[in-house]
Amino acid sequence: MKRIIALMMSLMCVAAIGCAHGEDNIDPTPSPNAPTPIPADSSSVYHDMIGFVVSDDGDTDTNVLMHGFLTTANELNRPAMLFKFKGKSACEAVKTAAERGCKGIVIDECDDMAEAVKLAKTYGMRVVALSAEPIDGTDSRIYIDDAEYIRELCSALGERMKERNLKSGRILVYGADVDGAYSACTQVVREIYPMYGVISFTRTSADEQVATDELAEYILEHREIKGIIALSSDETSIAVEARKKASALFKERGGAPSAKPTNKPQKTPAPTETPSQLPGKTPELGDAEPTLPPFSESLLKSITISIFGFGLTEKNIAHLEKNDLYGICCDPSYNVGVYAATLLDMMIFGKAAEAEMRVLRPIVLRDTLERYMSVYDEVNRMFGTDEP
Repeated sequence: MKRIIALMMSLMCVAAIGCAHGEDNIDPTPSPNAPTPIPADSSSVYHDMIGFVVSDDGDTDTNVLMHGFLTTANELNRPAMLFKFKGKSACEAVKTAAERGCKGIVIDECDDMAEAVKLAKTYGMRVVALSAEPIDGTDSRIYIDDAEYIRELCSALGERMKERNLKSGRILVYGADVDGAYSACTQVVREIYPMYGVISFTRTSADEQVATDELAEYILEHREIKGIIALSSDETSIAVEARKKASALFKERGGAPSAKPTNKPQKTPAPTETPSQLPGKTPELGDAEPTLPPFSESLLKSITISIFGFGLTEKNIAHLEKNDLYGICCDPSYNVGVYAATLLDMMIFGKAAEAEMRVLRPIVLRDTLERYMSVYDEVNRMFGTDEP
């Protein structure tokens, strides 16, 4: 989103890294480049250690999350360790963290989270939970926004269409589950960009090539579409490839077929066996729905679409670098790690900390990509991964 939270606190050495796998408690081993954690001293909260109980899933977003936590702890001069677990073994990791002297822990969302939080409290630890839903016993909860980012994406796309001097046109919401995003975008457009309209197209096939082909045909028939919001990482790539194919077909067919515009909101239903609901068909909503604003016929003479997508994958980053994407919304993993370490530090010092904290998803543009990639490069070096 246009208000991008600074990701780059100085990339310094982390405190210490440890893990607990399944039933076996493995002694946490300090990173070779990290300072030796200061032993706990009951006379000073400055020496109290904090820990992060986190799934050992190898996911890059998880690594970015851990990096944000460790980097921030180091910035705060707070001894810190990671305690990794697999499956339903978060409680084992909590036990190890208590044995290592942690006074506060962050617990990442997991299957046995409620039990892990309860156990941590029996050890007298302060607990920050990373959870979409409230968990009894936590001192603070951090969750990622799952609604506002759609409004931010739609606003950003509306601004982009204004920059292109478009006086009319349609924004297409594309994905396997479009209802929530469609409603949010419709509200934004009606409030801020009434000259545009919002329609949606539901992905009907898990196969990427089939999905690309059906979306390309839909774009070809609805060339009034001048902006697309794709709702997942693979659907972002599908949207880019579908636009490319639709452009090629438009030239190949000499502008055919005729466009099929509508002045009423459209939605594609979930896939069924009913012939009237085959892929690419868009039944109109009820007559009670307000009509969409008219658009200029000149929009039908070309396929020029700005695409905002989701997910900093290797493929989508390449699309962004080549200007095939205008922006990518991504998970704020680093920021979550930063806030988690900061909240624990505040609690240990006896300061008031927020009971709940919502973290917004940032939008990455081509000119801001470098700062994000700097974080990923550091994560790759630290955790040995190859790609974001």
